[in-house]
Amino acid sequence: MSGNIFDDIPKKDSIILNSRQLEQEFIPKELPHRRNQIEEIVKHISPALKGERPQNLLIYGKTGVGKTAVMSNVGEQVPKEILWVNLNCYIIKSEYSLLATIHNQLVKDAEKVPHTGWSKEKLYDVLKEHLKEKQQPIILVLDELDKLVLCKDNRGNDFLYKIFALNEDIKPGISIIGITNYTRINENLEDRTKNRLNEDSLTFPPYNALQLTDILQQRAETALKKGSFEEGVITLCAAYAAQRSGDARTALRFLRNAARKADSENADRIIEEHVNYVKKQVEYDAIKDAVGEVQDNTHKLALLSAIAHEHETSNEKVSTGQVYDTYQAICKNSKYGLNPLSLRQITDFITEFDERGIISAKITYNGRYGRTRYIYSKLSVSELSEIIKEYELKL
Repeated sequence: MSGNIFDDIPKKDSIILNSRQLEQEFIPKELPHRRNQIEEIVKHISPALKGERPQNLLIYGKTGVGKTAVMSNVGEQVPKEILWVNLNCYIIKSEYSLLATIHNQLVKDAEKVPHTGWSKEKLYDVLKEHLKEKQQPIILVLDELDKLVLCKDNRGNDFLYKIFALNEDIKPGISIIGITNYTRINENLEDRTKNRLNEDSLTFPPYNALQLTDILQQRAETALKKGSFEEGVITLCAAYAAQRSGDARTALRFLRNAARKADSENADRIIEEHVNYVKKQVEYDAIKDAVGEVQDNTHKLALLSAIAHEHETSNEKVSTGQVYDTYQAICKNSKYGLNPLSLRQITDFITEFDERGIISAKITYNGRYGRTRYIYSKLSVSELSEIIKEYELKL
């Protein structure tokens, strides 16, 4: 090897001025096209300003439609009369950690409790006494609530029941705002929990192409050099993302990856060819993320395995019936060791896969012979198999 190993790194200044602003975790102060949702949430929690406990609220919406960003925006502006606690149930999973985090977000450093070492009973009692002293309405935001409720050890129902039980001893009490992309979450709540939840609901719609264009334009103004992208780049990124369920995360991924591709070529600006170049990888990553967000890991992997198998042995389109037959065989004969779900349940899974952009499912009408739904994979068999293997390791 001759020369320095870094000699081939481009020396030209990057098109990207602030890469953080192109990341999905970055939350701008202004959230385009979510004013109505913000106003609905503010209206919902407004009774807390009068010392009353607001109704519980479940916020639904697909991934990338601004649910978490909106709640963060609202939380930053909540007046001091309201105690605001925000937890991500994908990151904080155990009942002990959830209770400890609630307590520690409401106290000074010297009063914080350890995240291990106490019994849950002791921690619960300490939290209850502290909340009694506060005598303020508490808004408890549980982001990715489905990750907690769908735990097989039932910790989600247990945790929620204990939180609701606190309202018998503290006034005005705790209101829960749950955020989820799983529309059937109530079906997984026990009656004792469901009866106490007694929630209102708010659904965030997907973004359309014009709205995604505004979102990308807002980010590009501060994240990219002025004049560093040709006319049409932003709208092309937005159009591709709109085809994938109106997901702002995917739109940002298109723009971010296209900018990096332009940088790697020492180009002066991003052109549409850069967007088209990164399209395949962005869509693969988006589908991979979407697979991870579908609930019930083992059955979804068995179903995806059946889809991959049918596409490997049949034409590019396969019917629901073909896939279901293969799915049943995989459940009975494979390492999954599952009892097959009903055709109706698998049909619901296929609908969810279609809504999330993992597959394309189209209904064909055959006159007096009825109708057939055909399933088209958006990835090659090898790509789909690669995703399946990766998630199998996490089971």
